[in-house]
Amino acid sequence: MRGEWTSAGGILSVTQDDALYKKYKNHGPIVFYDLPLGDSKISFEVKLADAKRFVFTLNGAKGHVFRLLQQADGGVALAFADVDGKHVSKRMDESVPAVVNGEWVRYQIENRGEQVSIHVGDAFRKTVRDASYGKEKTNLSLSFHFGTMQVRNLSVEP
Repeated sequence: MRGEWTSAGGILSVTQDDALYKKYKNHGPIVFYDLPLGDSKISFEVKLADAKRFVFTLNGAKGHVFRLLQQADGGVALAFADVDGKHVSKRMDESVPAVVNGEWVRYQIENRGEQVSIHVGDAFRKTVRDASYGKEKTNLSLSFHFGTMQVRNLSVEP
C-alpha cells in the first residue's frame, strides 16, 4: 500500500496526500494485491469523492499488462508492449465511461487468455483482445488521483 489507508467494516479508505503525489511523480495512493493471476475474474466496488482519475491495473513480472483508466472526460482500456526496449501502452478501447464520484460503482474484470472483459456499473460492457493479456500476472492494483477512495467487496475467482 502507498498512502494512509484505513480499514473499517470491510471498507478500505484513503485520502489523497499531496506530498505523496509529488514524491511519486504524480501518482497518488495505491493498494496492491500480490497474488498469481492467470485466467481470473476480479470483482470489486469503488466509491470516489472529488477524484479526477481512477486506475485499475494488472501487473506482470516485467511491468503492466492491462489497465483500465477513468478520468473526468472519459476512459480507456490499455495493453502494454515492449517496443525498442521501452514498456509502452497501446489504446485498446476509448469508450470506457468517465470516472464517477459520490456513489458505489461495481467493477468486474475478467481475463481469459488474450482477452479481457470489462464491466463498469450496470451499463458498460466491453471485451478487448491483445496477445499481451495472456501473460502471467503477479498482482493487481487500485489507485486514484485527488479526493478520496473507498474499496469494498474485492474478490478474485479462477
